[in-house]
Amino acid sequence: MRVIVYFSKILILGAISLPLAAQTLRVDFNENATTQNGWQSLSSGNSDLGDSWSKNFSGGVSLDVDAIGSVTLDNRDRSNNGGGGEASMWRDFLFAGGSFSSRPGSGLRLDFTGLQPTTEYPIKIWGYDVSSTGGRAADWSGGGAEGQRLTFTSQPATLADNVITFNVVTNGAGAVTLKGIVSVTNPSSSHNVFINGLEIGAPIATDGPNDLALSSLSVAKAETIGSAVGTFTTTDPTPDDTFTYSLREGEGGTDNGLFEITGNILRVDRDLSALAGGATLSIRVRTADAAGAFHDEVFNIEVVNDSDNDGLDDDWELLYFAALTTVS
Repeated sequence: MRVIVYFSKILILGAISLPLAAQTLRVDFNENATTQNGWQSLSSGNSDLGDSWSKNFSGGVSLDVDAIGSVTLDNRDRSNNGGGGEASMWRDFLFAGGSFSSRPGSGLRLDFTGLQPTTEYPIKIWGYDVSSTGGRAADWSGGGAEGQRLTFTSQPATLADNVITFNVVTNGAGAVTLKGIVSVTNPSSSHNVFINGLEIGAPIATDGPNDLALSSLSVAKAETIGSAVGTFTTTDPTPDDTFTYSLREGEGGTDNGLFEITGNILRVDRDLSALAGGATLSIRVRTADAAGAFHDEVFNIEVVNDSDNDGLDDDWELLYFAALTTVS
């Protein structure tokens, strides 16, 4: 099944398929106009949370759209928006009212639920407004996807116009978030973030990595820079495949800067002595095979005050014994 809608969010790449639906889902962002044939409508009339558009679609997929930053959700109906055979989809749309170049980081957030967990999906997003000129530029990304810039300068004739395409990966709960924000490098002085329609395609099958493990999920606060924390192991259906490992930005990557990876070994890259014992650090790691297929995993690593790894707190040991090696 495929789905067409605008959205944003995070996590892991692998083989996937839509959970309940078996065909493409296309979402037409609508307001008081005819819904494009074969598409499902999302409009302010579906909202149940104030300044938010939300709906449960057939197939079990749900979408909630909210504004990001000091902007609001707004919509327009343009009978002269073009679009040929898909004119009903192009004609009306949702946009972030106030997503100007003077408000970086503002735009739209689209949260999807009901998809298959830890699965990769292809996404298409369309945007256009005949009355908005000047190369309105918005950067769309999420779900592990590299950013794509959506601009429009000419009236669309088909679905090949004013569209961006990228892949996203759902998290372990089958959710993903997409964000469209004002372009950092090429913004307009007026509204930048528009969405007329969105499509989520069938899950992308892959024989690449499907799981990643770390041999240790704790690190002593007394460890020196360069000390090994643990070893990564990848699960992959291809026999004798080889893998590379890297720290990746995104959800769960809050503490990436404290570590480095050499080969398949996670190592300390900063002084951890100021951290509190019992604190939890979060890192996001990608394993990629020789063909470039990859899988992202988030690891929570506990900070322990146990430099000799004997299961006893260093402060307690030194309070009662002469040295850390006296007891274990």
